Amino acid sequence: MPNDSFAARDWPLGANPDMGKYIGFTITAVPGYEFSVDTITFGICRNSEGTRYTEWRGSADNFGAAINGYGSNLATGLTNNAGVLENPDQNTRWPGNILTLSNVSEYQNILECGFRMYMYGAETANGIAGLWESITISGTYKPTANPPVFSVTPTSLGGFSYMVGQGPSTSKSFDITAENLVPGGYVQLWGGVYEISTDDVNYDYALQLPLSDNGSLQQTVYVRLESGIPLGNYDESITVRLHNSTPGYNVIYVDCSGSVVPTRYLIDFEGAGEEKTDYAYDTVYLGGRLWGMEDVLIETDTNYVIEGARSANLKGSGTSAMTMLEDKPNGAGEVKFQYCSYGTDDQTSWIVEYSIDQGESWTQAGTSFTPVAAENTFSAEINTSRSVRICIREATGSGTSVRRALIDNIEIADYYDFYDRVPKMVTENECGIMIIGGNANISIINRPGIAPDLSYESLYHECLTLLGDGPWSVDTGVRTQVQEVKGDNCRAAVKYDNIWYGADIIDGFASFDVPEANPGPNRELEVFIGRRKAPTVPVTLSHFSATMTAENYVNLKWISQTETGLMGYNVLRSTEED
Repeated sequence: MPNDSFAARDWPLGANPDMGKYIGFTITAVPGYEFSVDTITFGICRNSEGTRYTEWRGSADNFGAAINGYGSNLATGLTNNAGVLENPDQNTRWPGNILTLSNVSEYQNILECGFRMYMYGAETANGIAGLWESITISGTYKPTANPPVFSVTPTSLGGFSYMVGQGPSTSKSFDITAENLVPGGYVQLWGGVYEISTDDVNYDYALQLPLSDNGSLQQTVYVRLESGIPLGNYDESITVRLHNSTPGYNVIYVDCSGSVVPTRYLIDFEGAGEEKTDYAYDTVYLGGRLWGMEDVLIETDTNYVIEGARSANLKGSGTSAMTMLEDKPNGAGEVKFQYCSYGTDDQTSWIVEYSIDQGESWTQAGTSFTPVAAENTFSAEINTSRSVRICIREATGSGTSVRRALIDNIEIADYYDFYDRVPKMVTENECGIMIIGGNANISIINRPGIAPDLSYESLYHECLTLLGDGPWSVDTGVRTQVQEVKGDNCRAAVKYDNIWYGADIIDGFASFDVPEANPGPNRELEVFIGRRKAPTVPVTLSHFSATMTAENYVNLKWISQTETGLMGYNVLRSTEED
């Protein structure tokens, strides 16, 4: 029998089918489509003890009667008696029979149907009969007049951002559309750090939205990045899942991206008093800090302003510069701003410099830039936790030509050596520290002193300034896979108020609770992470003497000791006299 044939035993012996014994199949349309069944092409077979009769029944009448639609499309030897095919009692097969259904309306333009082939009149219970080779169902399909719909638009949302400590983010939204679904279903949504709401007021991490009585739903869902999470980038998906309905697909994901960024010093030239109407040198308070502006004015012509009502207009002569005259506290991470050329002026190059010594010396940040008509963004990383000031100036320092450039939206991000709740590696691939309760910097007040335990090799030893009011938690860690470091070989300690507090690093971690400073704010802290040094042993036994006490204990007396990192000895006494 060919591999694509299917036959069975235990068919009914009598002249009527057993409704529980058949070979059958069901056809279901994919969502949004309907189909028509035109023909079923099949072959049958039997052995010498197999069945005499075969008939097809369909779901249109709940499999109540044989379907009669053969015409002359029967294999030689078969006879059709009102849809019942009778074979000539032979051990053979009859391929190529065609049951025509194109004129049966119940199998046209439908969503689902089923067919069953009943065989009966077997010679014995062990008689074999069934399908010979493959069965072919022919028909057509087309879209339904009212297809089911389940969609989400858009499926990607970005730009969720806020400065640390100032969340949540501004909300964005997506729309859910459901039509022609099975009533009684519902749509369930859930996120993680992205909260969701149906009114942009009451937010939660999960929602359940029921379908209407006609199986539809039209809902706007608002999304925002939750407040109170650490500095960093957040890429997550909101799951939108359809339950208890059948559109064929039931899960859609809305990809969300955003970030919590450091606090920053922003200059948009829109504040009260942020005005300068000519190029002559003068000082102006921008964003609350004093700037010196040489060959720079604040442009108000809306034909040239980059954004808002004002932008800086730098003349482009060799002396053109805008320079901070006082420091910005809390360090500087990324500095960025928008820039472009002014009209059709020829252009020159510009540089950004920064100073951490009150303007005594300057260091260039990033690379030079030359404006063009299209708006661009300058960006450079300064990454210093020290107080800082910046200068934007013409790069060559020479020339008197007018080569005007426009600058707007200057941002200088705060920068800390340690950000609240953000782990940081402090040695290459080995030691890490996380501060919880506030940001922290390498101290500019104190320097590390003597290690708390000289029997430990220093892996990290530094003084920090914990910023804020406290209390804090200081988590220290050592990667146990590096150089086969094990938890019982390492120890951490912190020092405040002139007292060291130590702890063994277990499973790679040790944590310390640090109380608020009195007086505050801020607290100076010394941190030590070390690995136990390998112990040395005595060179000879002459380094100590041993005597037996009356109680048969061994009494050791040191004669000299040059060992380091020695924890102790095991002394064994033999029971043999020699």
